Amino acid sequence: MREDPPENAPRVPTREAFWVRAWPFLVFALLTAICYFPILASSTDEIIDTGDIRKYFYWLHQYSREHLLAGRLPLWNPYIYCGVPFAANPQASVFYLPSWIHLFVPVIHAHKWMIALHVFLAGAFMYLLIRRHGPGRVAATVGGLPWMLGGYLAANAAVGHLTVLFAAAWLPLILYFYDLALATRRRRWVFWTGFVLGIQFIAGEPQSSYYTALLLGVYGLVRTVSNVGAGEKRWNPMRYWRWAASLAVIALIAALTSAIQLFPTAEMATHSDRSANTYTFATTLSFPPGGFAGFIIPWSNESLLVTAGGSGHVVDLRWEFAGYVGILPLILAVISLGLRRGSSLRAAKVLLVVSVLLMLGRHTQFYRWLLPVLPGLRTFRIPSRAIVLAVCALSVMSAFGLDWLLQADSNRWRRGKWRIVAISMLLVFAGLMIVPVVFLDMVKKPLYGQSHAVALTLVDPMVLKPTLCILATLAVVVALRWLPRRVAVGCIAGLVALDLLVAAPGIPLAHYSRRTDPSIKRLQVLRDRLSGNGRPFRVDLSASHTDANAGMGARVENVNAYWPVALKRFYDYVHVMRRCPPNPRRRHQLLDAVYFNPDPFPLRIMNVRAASKFDVRLGTGKDKVWVKKKVSFATEFMPRAWVVDRAEVLGRQGDTLMRMQQDEFDPARTVILEKPPRIALAGLGVPPGRATVKVRDGGGLNIQTETSRDGYLVLSEIFYPGWRATVDGREVALERADYLISALPLPAGSHQVTYRYDPLSLKLGAVCTLLACLAAVGMLVASRRKLRRTGT
Repeated sequence: MREDPPENAPRVPTREAFWVRAWPFLVFALLTAICYFPILASSTDEIIDTGDIRKYFYWLHQYSREHLLAGRLPLWNPYIYCGVPFAANPQASVFYLPSWIHLFVPVIHAHKWMIALHVFLAGAFMYLLIRRHGPGRVAATVGGLPWMLGGYLAANAAVGHLTVLFAAAWLPLILYFYDLALATRRRRWVFWTGFVLGIQFIAGEPQSSYYTALLLGVYGLVRTVSNVGAGEKRWNPMRYWRWAASLAVIALIAALTSAIQLFPTAEMATHSDRSANTYTFATTLSFPPGGFAGFIIPWSNESLLVTAGGSGHVVDLRWEFAGYVGILPLILAVISLGLRRGSSLRAAKVLLVVSVLLMLGRHTQFYRWLLPVLPGLRTFRIPSRAIVLAVCALSVMSAFGLDWLLQADSNRWRRGKWRIVAISMLLVFAGLMIVPVVFLDMVKKPLYGQSHAVALTLVDPMVLKPTLCILATLAVVVALRWLPRRVAVGCIAGLVALDLLVAAPGIPLAHYSRRTDPSIKRLQVLRDRLSGNGRPFRVDLSASHTDANAGMGARVENVNAYWPVALKRFYDYVHVMRRCPPNPRRRHQLLDAVYFNPDPFPLRIMNVRAASKFDVRLGTGKDKVWVKKKVSFATEFMPRAWVVDRAEVLGRQGDTLMRMQQDEFDPARTVILEKPPRIALAGLGVPPGRATVKVRDGGGLNIQTETSRDGYLVLSEIFYPGWRATVDGREVALERADYLISALPLPAGSHQVTYRYDPLSLKLGAVCTLLACLAAVGMLVASRRKLRRTGT
């Protein structure tokens, strides 16, 4: 095979050199186009028909698109959870430029191009990483396929986990720059590692960025232990000091780069319901031991029930456990276990072990020991998502295995021991697929929605596809003895690509229009009925009544939401007032159990005029079943803003919630403060005046007040850092009132009050991100000038 030139050799800008370097990227582009052609060629009114796209990402990106095209940043979202910091949610990807495709094409179609773009980037970046470690172009290209087309990215694309896909695509590039930093000890590569890590965080999946940071720590430590220079001691403290210092610098640069997203997100996290998570929440969806079947069975949204001897075991194959990398790459990765190809391969092996321990979560004691030690780990649930590290390690290891075969001499390559190992493993895989179906009772059933189950047979696609792939792989392995080397290489590469393309799940499409969306139509009917007097209002509808985020499209403010993070005080208040304990695992929306309360309007201070009401049969726990649901309309409701002249001071949160549950407490006449009032109050208990409210874009308010005596203006708006209030142009500090809303002192007379969101965290973050971007541009310019001076 053709040898690559030395790294320090001058680059000859010939046409041949360009195509030699470019063909792997053209292969990735072609395979991406083949795999995702059905969605790229679909019409602009065909939406990706998955729950997370239709209920979540479509509304996020539509809301972002409307604000950006109007020339303003979507900082606050008033339409869900009584108001949430929109841009602070990293999954909104407001500051992630590749997601701005939705500015140029409709959001429905933009999602399809976002998926294809990041799948291509994933393959290209993995190729660069593998080439950096030493394998040749063919091995690096084949090694990139399990990463870009394997089960992890394909499953998350198929179910609409866009930000998981966005973040995973950048992981190989981060590791590529970090490897350069370790090998050369040059500051610029440390900078680029941190810069791209910051981009990954802005992409919108903090859990992936957290695992990437762990990857850098493990990878750097293994490389530091393994790479010992001439005359250097292995356990020299300075070596480990440099390793720790480089990680600290990378973390600092990543924080500065992502500050425009990191600072608002950190601010939201401190006020969220996830600020003190339990072990139960943190280990939700740990990787089950039966999930390892997903490494030889292509992903499907189904589960297997295996029974033998009267006992049963469920093999869960949902997308969170999708680790399929292809049969042949898995064999090549196993072959690489016996190779000694330097610290890079050794680090990949260690990373594989660490990722498996993280994935298993509650199924091992390791996670229980690790949870209090690693800061921030408790913030995330679904430990099985650490499978991203396992898939990355397997992709790199498969490239090393293939490269060893390609570089071996003819006899070893065609008749060496590896063929015995490969054939043995293929027969084992075939046995794992066929024998259980023949000798055990196996039933498959969908994970959600439907209740039917089907007995698994040999002709079922779940068994047939991987079995045929195993047989084809076996045929290629056996035939390698007689095939010319180039033909054999082509067969191996083609087999890996065909295996992954066939195993890739289809992405469901469905025609969609906002005009015919039943949730939009239902909310518009409520809006037309309730907005006749011009007074702002909210609704409190369950997810079974309407899609929670559809209020963003109908411009109706809903108490419910489909949102990953709720503000803790709001979450506690809703469940306490409705006398319903919060679910310890599912917190992305208010579940139907919240609406079983006989009183549909316990959230008086939230300006609710319509709410879901469930009539419930007698029973407790899971036996409680609703039999009828309807929308109730309030005859009396609290306005968006009101004025009181009586205050109670209760410093403890629990005392405030207990007081608000008492029947004699009337929030229309009395406000509960955490500190003594800043203005003298008459305490008559009679409203001293009125407040006329007009809602502004982005959730702000313009309020005209007329009062006869001093009082407190109470706003039915979530108290959150960044909100500012002015009275006749003079800024007045807001206070937390009634446990979770806002209030400010108001002197007697006629006043114009402005309430707006202007977060300091975003301004500071924007300055830091701008400085990091300017530094990146400066480094690019300096590198360009250096190349011109050296002529390389």
